[in-house]
Amino acid sequence: MSWTWTKQSRRSSAAKTAVREIVAAGGECLMVGTKPQARTEIERLANLVGASYITSRWLGGTMTNFSTISRRIEALITLEEDFAKGEVQAHTKRELLMKQTEVKRLNKFFGGIKEIAKLPDVLFVVGIDREKHAVKEANDLNIPVVAIVDTNCDPSTITYPIPGNDDSHASISLIARHIAAAISEGRELAAARERERVAIQAERDAQDAAMAAARAAATERSRQQRSES
Repeated sequence: MSWTWTKQSRRSSAAKTAVREIVAAGGECLMVGTKPQARTEIERLANLVGASYITSRWLGGTMTNFSTISRRIEALITLEEDFAKGEVQAHTKRELLMKQTEVKRLNKFFGGIKEIAKLPDVLFVVGIDREKHAVKEANDLNIPVVAIVDTNCDPSTITYPIPGNDDSHASISLIARHIAAAISEGRELAAARERERVAIQAERDAQDAAMAAARAAATERSRQQRSES
């Protein structure tokens, strides 16, 4: 038991470090968990840290045919904007009901990835037997996969496997919280790096401005000296 826990802890730490560094470099982590034991917790944690998620069903081509998926997401956003602006009120009750049904349907599949503007840079997957299409698409696109790997699963397709029980809500929640924390830490690290970059650039700009002012002053003194002579 002690060895198993140590192995899980080590694997979890490696996965968390990978996710944190990917997000810190500007990447996005997509959290995937459509198992009933995972849906609520994945959605909650993803919303908590501002990550994208899929908890309903993985649609084939979500990543490998991302341009088509993006158009579906754009259609959803447009419909929601029309509702927000009241532009659908002019339609008949039947048309309005159809649009409401379409928004609900599209949100079921794409609600968690509405904010995603590009392919994710890393996936966190719960239930790799159930999410084999998600894992395959990630493998095809060389996108690293972090996943809970149960004893009945093949870890060979997973970049960062974390030994655990993917049927246990408690196990899923524990590991998913670590990944969510890594996403949050990565965002904070990215923000800190950006502040440092801005500060360094501001210092360089100030130095350049001072040097330019010094050159201008020297040029002006030289001009005055020539004028006086």
